[in-house]
Amino acid sequence: MSTHECFIIIIIIITITTLAAISCPAADRTGPQHRQNHHTSGGLSQSLSQSQSQSRQTKQQQREHLFLVWWIYCGLTDVDECQVHNGGCQHKCINTRASFYCECNPGSRLHVDARTCLRQSQEPPRPVMMTPLQDPCADQNGGCMHECRVDGGRAHCDCKVGYLLAEDSKTCTDIDECETPQANCAHGCHNTLGSYACVCLTAYELGADGKQCYSSGGVLELRPQLTLLQD
Repeated sequence: MSTHECFIIIIIIITITTLAAISCPAADRTGPQHRQNHHTSGGLSQSLSQSQSQSRQTKQQQREHLFLVWWIYCGLTDVDECQVHNGGCQHKCINTRASFYCECNPGSRLHVDARTCLRQSQEPPRPVMMTPLQDPCADQNGGCMHECRVDGGRAHCDCKVGYLLAEDSKTCTDIDECETPQANCAHGCHNTLGSYACVCLTAYELGADGKQCYSSGGVLELRPQLTLLQD
């Protein structure tokens, strides 16, 4: 029930109780018929006193009745403030028990006056979560056959000693050191994966340097003038 309807009910009750008081029989006791029954001034004074007392009681009952009616229709019944000018809200008015509150449409926020709606400004950009750089070499060794190193955030492959990086920049191929001056073996050279080994002819022993060959008598044998087979 709205506040306007509540006030209308109060006015109607006041009017009814007022009319009832005017037509109350107690008010007629001072009329001609009543005065005929009281010939003395004492009787008239007593009659007026009783009439005034009854009138006060009637008014008191009217006030109590009015309060009771107001409590039933206005006190116990919630007043929907949103029915009058939308509760003063710019957008939405939400009625609650004995109160109300305002809400704004999507894209707006409620102002400090709890009535006006302000358009929300563009949301600030969310901070970019910096994820730690992943190690490209951690995934299958970066695709490298031997060693992987990170350079500029990318994986680069390296080969162990005795190997050469192939054209695919990932595979490592063995270096034949016997075909290079690095071997410098006195008699012969045997290539191995990633390395090599010098060998001597029969009846000769390899020296401590791993290159020179010595006879059983301890005499240094110079490089023979012959071609040695290589493995």
